[in-house]
Amino acid sequence: MTGVTMPPHNESPTPSVRLDHQGHLLSDLWLDENDARRQVEQRVESGKLEDGQGQKLIQFAREGYFLDSIALESSLRQQIIKDIDRLWREKPVDLAYSFVREPCSMADSHQRRERRPTYRIYNLHSHSEALRDLYLHRGLHGWAEMLLGGEPVALGTIFGEFGSRQPFVRDAVNVDAPDPARLVTAWVALDEVSQRTGPPVVIPRSQHLPFYQYEEGRISIGRDEDYLEGYRFLMLALRDAGLREHVLTFAPGQVLFRHSGLVHGAKPVRDPHTTRRFVEIHFTRRDLVERRGAAFLKRVRGKLFRSEERFFWAETDRLLEKDGCQGFDNPLRGLHPRGLTLWEKLAGKLGR
Repeated sequence: MTGVTMPPHNESPTPSVRLDHQGHLLSDLWLDENDARRQVEQRVESGKLEDGQGQKLIQFAREGYFLDSIALESSLRQQIIKDIDRLWREKPVDLAYSFVREPCSMADSHQRRERRPTYRIYNLHSHSEALRDLYLHRGLHGWAEMLLGGEPVALGTIFGEFGSRQPFVRDAVNVDAPDPARLVTAWVALDEVSQRTGPPVVIPRSQHLPFYQYEEGRISIGRDEDYLEGYRFLMLALRDAGLREHVLTFAPGQVLFRHSGLVHGAKPVRDPHTTRRFVEIHFTRRDLVERRGAAFLKRVRGKLFRSEERFFWAETDRLLEKDGCQGFDNPLRGLHPRGLTLWEKLAGKLGR
């Protein structure tokens, strides 16, 4: 693992994705094939799939998502909550969070101002054993294997404590993955999710809509590019297709599995004091990726001891494993940039 001062988010060359002449993602995911329903039914008839699994896979092929549940032990949920409280106190340098702006080091966080709706923590599984257990949950990886048609690997986690009025987005655009067509997401509810906590919204069948290209073959947005042009393109595509949103509510332990092209967002938060904790996990095929990278902003001492913000980047090939499930470690784990304060250096050496 190495750290350098370089900007994230497509400042380096980004591989082109495969699109047709209308901007549709060319996918070789088996559930995107025209005969996906027949393939699922054959697997059910042969005993490779249970009937309930087959119905969910058919829904995924048709609408781009389905809901399932996992056994979420109360002790695991409570430990994750305790870990969040601890990390807001400890403010580890090598953990990224965001509030309004780009990902920053938690060492620069302000709990009173920023621990409220819209904040997120990235790759929390490196600092919470309980969340790591969820990251490597056999039930989630089992579904990912069925959806991807091969051995899956988890790419990372996003933790949220509150809801937010998230504009419509698509994972194929916003998640760094080697092949956006072979990317699936599991959104796990840790709390009850109701209308007043800003529930998630999906737009069924939107996975087949065309993508906006910021340049030929590139659907991901760069740091300095205006997302509004791509957003207008998406809104027009939704209007022309006549698709409508569907609001989802959850009990703790319910999971939303999403296609990478599915358009999704969230409703406004009616009660900003009520939590809506969730964990989002992204999966791809293990044979497609060898390393993961991540970046964040960190305030450090610059020239003449003046404080300044810099981007830092790190990569890892380290895999975490449990019960046959694999997921990448946090690329930022152990990253302590030059220019830290004395307290930050000491905290890093103590492993806090």
